[in-house]
Amino acid sequence: MSDLPTLVLQEAWRQCDRHLHHMLHALASLRSSLPLSPQSASALDDEAVQDWDQFILRFTKLQDAMGARLFPALLARIAPVVKS
Repeated sequence: MSDLPTLVLQEAWRQCDRHLHHMLHALASLRSSLPLSPQSASALDDEAVQDWDQFILRFTKLQDAMGARLFPALLARIAPVVKS
């Protein structure tokens, strides 16, 4: 028999880890343009803009997944332990 709260937590963790992986990959591509200033931001080429878009998208998705899936799954997983 499977432990559903643990499975849900593991899947939420995997989803967050995928978002983090892609976010860090985009950040690695952006290292040459950091720190970003108003002048350097206006001079970004299309590839750099796509990297920033990817970073922002994954950062947002990571926050959303943590709030909507990871934290509730963690609470559901530890709730039986806390009640004991």
